[in-house]
Amino acid sequence: MQRYGQVIYLAVKYKYNMKKIFLAFAVLVSVNSFAQSYTPSVKLTAGKKYMVTTANKGSISQEAMGQTMEIPMDIAMYNTLNVQSAGATGTQLASTSTRVAFSMNMMGQDVSYDSDKKEDREGQMGDAMKNLVNQTVTFKIDATGKIIEGSVEKPVLPKEETAAGNPLLGMLGLSETALGASPAINLFNSAATIKIGESFTDTSSTSDADSKIKNTITYTLAEVKDGAARFTIAGTTLVEKAMEMQGMQSNTKTSSKLTGEMLVDVATGLLMKKTINSALTGNTEVAGMTIPQTGNMVITITVTEIK
Repeated sequence: MQRYGQVIYLAVKYKYNMKKIFLAFAVLVSVNSFAQSYTPSVKLTAGKKYMVTTANKGSISQEAMGQTMEIPMDIAMYNTLNVQSAGATGTQLASTSTRVAFSMNMMGQDVSYDSDKKEDREGQMGDAMKNLVNQTVTFKIDATGKIIEGSVEKPVLPKEETAAGNPLLGMLGLSETALGASPAINLFNSAATIKIGESFTDTSSTSDADSKIKNTITYTLAEVKDGAARFTIAGTTLVEKAMEMQGMQSNTKTSSKLTGEMLVDVATGLLMKKTINSALTGNTEVAGMTIPQTGNMVITITVTEIK
């Protein structure tokens, strides 16, 4: 009877110890799966290539003389990001535009273009769009992915093939996407470690004779899980643009409220995916008239390695 009691005691003790071991293992797995912080760091390998796709889909409504005009848009820009060299002094990158495609409807007229289609390249819009594809911008980034000042080299296009000289390019934002540095990098404004729940704010602006754009975006680290750091997004974009349309000068001012999220690859430091929902309000002044406009757009940027 005593021996039987000892057997029961040992069995209960074994089961209790196994529970403790299992609990400790579960805690360890949980800690490894959900990190508590993220430190910006870009680690790229020379020769690697990535496809960066920027898609913009939504619509803008304008009201004039009691009528409302809806302008639906579907825009996609494709760029390859080539890691030319990587070392202690920085990483040299080259972003090459490979395809542009869009469709929209203005005043009841469908307008579309796809650089992959020969008939579009040789069509009415072919001349205006031809230099948006197969253009390469080179630049250098530091260890945190920030662009090193003075390192950006981009092609110079005739004015009629830029946003300043072509109202359609200005409306769609194609020149900036095709001839800008890659959105896959330059994500953080410092190398400081970010803990879950902490935020940082990125303020950027561009300005020339015809356009002023100011972005203020706050990123908050929500979680680090399965090799990705996830940030929530909240911010605003202010835009002022002057364009000539059919011989008339127009001036547009808009404000957009931004929400969304961003995923960053912990291993490489590159963007994986960013989704921004933009709710726009503003006015266009043309020929003495004030034309109110509203819009909702979804901008999605995805980065995938080219095997």
